[in-house]
Amino acid sequence: MHALSHDLMWSADGQTWQQLKTDESLLQQQVFANPPGPGYLLVGGLRKEIPSPGAVSGGHSGTISTVLLVLSGVSFLLGIGFLLRARQTGRA
Repeated sequence: MHALSHDLMWSADGQTWQQLKTDESLLQQQVFANPPGPGYLLVGGLRKEIPSPGAVSGGHSGTISTVLLVLSGVSFLLGIGFLLRARQTGRA
């Protein structure tokens, strides 16, 4: 779930829910809490909007990424070409 923060909910019967004091590790994508007993657990949070790649405004990050990707591919292919040519020259 893409949310800014998450909460752990607990229910003994699956009908009534209680919000638990929750600690969160965003890096590990985990939440921690001490439920009062056996029962059901649920993680929830307020959803944040994630813009689509074309909806990013005020920048050319998509264009720059594409150019860098193409340049990386071309560099890779040129490197392979030079390597193959060096091997053929060494055999002659």
